[in-house]
Amino acid sequence: DSVTKIGNNAFYDCHSLISMRIPDSVTKIGKLAFHGCYNLTSVRISNCVAEIGDSIFLYCESLTDMRIPDSVTKIGNNAFCGCHGLTSVRIPNGVTVIGDYAFHGCYNLTSVRIPNSVTQIGNRAFEFCKNLTDARISDSVTQIGELAFNGCNRLKYVRIPDCVTKIGDGAFANCHSVTSVRIPDGITQIGISIFEFCNKLKDVRIPDSVTKISKCAFKDCLNLTDVRIPDSVTEIDWLAFWGCNNLKSVEIPAGTEVDKYAFPEHTLVTRRKAPNNYMGKSRMDELFEFV
Repeated sequence: DSVTKIGNNAFYDCHSLISMRIPDSVTKIGKLAFHGCYNLTSVRISNCVAEIGDSIFLYCESLTDMRIPDSVTKIGNNAFCGCHGLTSVRIPNGVTVIGDYAFHGCYNLTSVRIPNSVTQIGNRAFEFCKNLTDARISDSVTQIGELAFNGCNRLKYVRIPDCVTKIGDGAFANCHSVTSVRIPDGITQIGISIFEFCNKLKDVRIPDSVTKISKCAFKDCLNLTDVRIPDSVTEIDWLAFWGCNNLKSVEIPAGTEVDKYAFPEHTLVTRRKAPNNYMGKSRMDELFEFV
């Protein structure tokens, strides 16, 4: 128990290592400490460790028994990336940041609870967690990174908390089981490919704070049948709703600029009646029928 630090690469590619108990004297674990220990199944981490650092358990494919201690405040980049054996994770209250690629490719992870202390979910943090069905995002989260939940095929419902002000491009792309999405009022732009290929998405609420719907935002959402575009939206970009083959009609604000390939060819696009202070036509008006 005299050890206070486990250095960088300390057990790198120790293929015979099966279990590890880290004593309470240890306060820091270095980068890549257990990288590639693909037979490691169980780890007990000291209650004095404050950070699960970058790539500590990268590609520990057999790791199934992992308890993150309450002392941890940050889960670093790639911390559990490629840990295919993980089925559930309890992130303790006190963690504020979940780093980039933190749980990327944890194929058998089925549930994760993100506590109220977390404010940031990194880029690709849960990408390709294809069996994840339940991801409870806490009300404290303000940023969801690019491709954060991309490829989470079994994720059925997405609740984005009201405190979120930024959602990265492709954050929920390829979530084929998602049926309903509520976008919070603080969002001003729906980014590139955020919900692309969400095949079962039927219900989406776009708040009045949104001013731009970016390219491919809802591309190939095959079951989307109805969407309300609020008056705040001034731009709908290329392929934003392309491939939404069940979207028969949509009404857009009078002055919104719309790329000619924003909607499927068969979708009837009409404009709401112009308000009294409307100063003229959009450059794309000739493409649409008018109310």
